[in-house]
Amino acid sequence: MNVKPMPILKPTSASDFQYIPYISQRYEYELANLEYNSIKDSEKIKRLAYFKEFSGEETLHHEFCDQTNKIPITLSKNKIQYFKKNKYAVGYGVNGLYPYKGKFHGQMIRSIINILGLENSDILLDPFAGSGTTNIEASLLNINSIAMDVNPFSRFLTTLKNDLLLSNYQMFNGYYDLSKKIYPLLNKPINSTFRKDLPFEKMLQVKLCYLSYFLARSYDIRNNTQKCKVNYDSVIKMYYNRLNSIYDYKRDNKLSLGKITIDSKSSATDMSISSNSVDGIITSPPYSNMLDYPANDEYQNRILGFNISDIRSMTIGIRNNASTSRIDTYLDDLSKFFAESFRVLKSGKYLVFVIGYKELENQKYQLKNKIFASLSKIGFIHKRTIKKSIPGYRNKLLEEEIYFYQKQ
Repeated sequence: MNVKPMPILKPTSASDFQYIPYISQRYEYELANLEYNSIKDSEKIKRLAYFKEFSGEETLHHEFCDQTNKIPITLSKNKIQYFKKNKYAVGYGVNGLYPYKGKFHGQMIRSIINILGLENSDILLDPFAGSGTTNIEASLLNINSIAMDVNPFSRFLTTLKNDLLLSNYQMFNGYYDLSKKIYPLLNKPINSTFRKDLPFEKMLQVKLCYLSYFLARSYDIRNNTQKCKVNYDSVIKMYYNRLNSIYDYKRDNKLSLGKITIDSKSSATDMSISSNSVDGIITSPPYSNMLDYPANDEYQNRILGFNISDIRSMTIGIRNNASTSRIDTYLDDLSKFFAESFRVLKSGKYLVFVIGYKELENQKYQLKNKIFASLSKIGFIHKRTIKKSIPGYRNKLLEEEIYFYQKQ
């Protein structure tokens, strides 16, 4: 894998390819170039992420995004433009069901899977699974994967998205009636838990109603409104339409899916996985204490019946947050994660991770150098860095970096 930045790919004829709409950043073109040159022509239609067409034929990713992410025409012009920009990157399929803070762009992950050359018989790992984007993208490419996360709400999301992707139209039998019965249970005080007063025979539907409630309530909190029931009903209908479009696509394209294993007993620093057993790791560890995931997901985890203090004590970047040795704890945890990644990876395989730095400029470079030194000491070989800009004035970070490290 060449370390130097690659030039933007250009078609040699009008019929070679078309980029997918709304890509504009340098990192997107660099990933597009890399994935294009990593895949055999016979596989390009099925696998490409950043392309609308190859040799005059529509790619499956473009078709899947178009079919599973219909944009309501009733939205304002600004919102329509926003959803269009994210249609092919993050808002499609089950990955578009919930706006999990800090989640990957599925399109980017699909391209990295292609760059690593992962095949159907391989196993991909994400030790910081978040909302499960890496695992869902692997599944869509018929690749098996393992998801880990110490955050129970993350595991809830990943499990639900996987179960919904594997399900079919029968999932909706009695869905609307059930959603009406469950809302009063969901809207009880915070000490209500996932295990009480729920119809277990329809557990997948129940979980989807939970997710609908979480999303509806987040709208209320963000906009300082009291419209949870109205938003809940709208989300229930939106999920119904979205999932039906996914099941239509699965039926029409005879989609084969990879298996996702949720490893709830492991963490990124202590994996219960055999040595030399994984074919690739794609992940994003916490950016120091940039985002307080336990606080961000506190309401959901309390509803699900989990202790927030326990989650905080296990979360990298947040653990030991009040101490003056926070950065040392963070670096020590990252070193453990790198060592475990090296142990479980097969020889010659890659750890790819995305990270951003919130520290002051001089501290940022010190932190970077310590991370690089840790990876080198463990035995990883650096192969490539791709800089990923983050547009938007509200972002605390201006840039992230995608690192490719190989176990040799």
